[in-house]
Amino acid sequence: MRLRIEETSGDEEVVIYCRKRDERIERLARAVGSVLDKDGEIVLTLSGREHYVSKKDILFFETDGGKITAHTRENMFYVGGTLSSVEVLLPHSFVRASKSCIVNAAEVCALSKNFTGIGEVLFKKSEKRAFVSRSFYKELKQRIYELHELDIR
Repeated sequence: MRLRIEETSGDEEVVIYCRKRDERIERLARAVGSVLDKDGEIVLTLSGREHYVSKKDILFFETDGGKITAHTRENMFYVGGTLSSVEVLLPHSFVRASKSCIVNAAEVCALSKNFTGIGEVLFKKSEKRAFVSRSFYKELKQRIYELHELDIR
C-alpha cells in the first residue's frame, strides 16, 4: 500500500483506491472518517421521534430481537439498517465486541474476562454493560489501549 498526498486549491477530499474492500481497508476508512467526523451526529429513534445524537455519546450498539439499539448513558434508541451498515458510519473508537454488539472503546472504564473467555464491558458514569465474545476480546482490548495511548476520542 502506498500513501500519496497532493495539495490542491479545491475542496479537500480523501479517496482510497483498492483492488478489494477488505478488513484493512475498512479499518483505514473508519480511522480517516473518525478524524474527519469526530463529533458527527447519527439519527436515532425514540418513542416515534427522530433524535440527533452525537456519536461520542453512544456507549454501544446491539441487536435486540431483530432491531438495532443504541445505548447512551440515559436512553436506549433504535437505529434503522443493519449492524454492519451502522458500523461503517462510526468513528475509529467503535469496535466490534461480538456479532451482535459494537462498543465505543473510548467510553469503556473496565473490561473483564471470565474462565469461559466471555468478557464484560463496563462504561464510564453508567450502570450499563455489554458483553464481549472470545473472538473479539483481543481486538477490543487493543483498541482501548490504542485510544488511551493516542488520545483519539
